[in-house]
Amino acid sequence: MLVIIVQVVLRYGFNQGMVVLEELQWHLYAIGVMFGVSYAQVTNSHIRVDLIHMRLSRRAQHLWEIFGILFLMFPFIYVVLDASLPFVYDSWRINESSASPTGLPFRWLIKAVIPLSFGLLFIAGLSRLIRDVKGLVKGE
Repeated sequence: MLVIIVQVVLRYGFNQGMVVLEELQWHLYAIGVMFGVSYAQVTNSHIRVDLIHMRLSRRAQHLWEIFGILFLMFPFIYVVLDASLPFVYDSWRINESSASPTGLPFRWLIKAVIPLSFGLLFIAGLSRLIRDVKGLVKGE
């Protein structure tokens, strides 16, 4: 919030925006969203179509969650990891930085958040899968 406030005051109060602050707020937002997805999965606070989910029996809910994790989430995670690792490596190899002369260096660092966050999402999905299988077996 502080970065955004400073950027707004500089831009609109003093007519002097700073590229480094603008990029920093993009990076902070990206980090929050990317790691927030894993947190939402672990705490079951992610958005879903509850109108359908709440009408299902508890067993059907577990089966639906297991299906979604195995056939939707895990393949998506695989595709993102498969594409992002070379993406990050190439950025690191050339020591990519901002296209702006006054922008942030080490662009590869923010790009590395993609495979890291999806790795965490895989662990969170695995945890969720174990809980749903356990709930299905126990009849919860």
